[in-house]
Amino acid sequence: NSDVETTWLVKKNNLIQFFNKRIFIFDGQLQNNNLLVKKIKTNYIYIYGSPIAGLREISNNFEYQTLVIDGSNSDNFVNEVEKQNNSKYTNYKILKRNNSFIAASN
Repeated sequence: NSDVETTWLVKKNNLIQFFNKRIFIFDGQLQNNNLLVKKIKTNYIYIYGSPIAGLREISNNFEYQTLVIDGSNSDNFVNEVEKQNNSKYTNYKILKRNNSFIAASN
């Protein structure tokens, strides 16, 4: 939950920048908050926890290249994303049912 700033990594709230790539971790906290004056520019939006906001609301607040929808999202949310997909939202990845391996390093 804390912010981090090093030479190659900056993390402020839900925005992470690693060298020249930006990732926004979207958990739905901005959906009821109209505090954004301008769109946040990011390379990836990582969506988890089945937020209430849909693609239209996300696109109103973010300029992005790729949506990444993780396995914690409900099937209903994933189906809704696929249903809302059109030429405006073409680049997305769904990680549901993908196998993964996480290893901690020292």
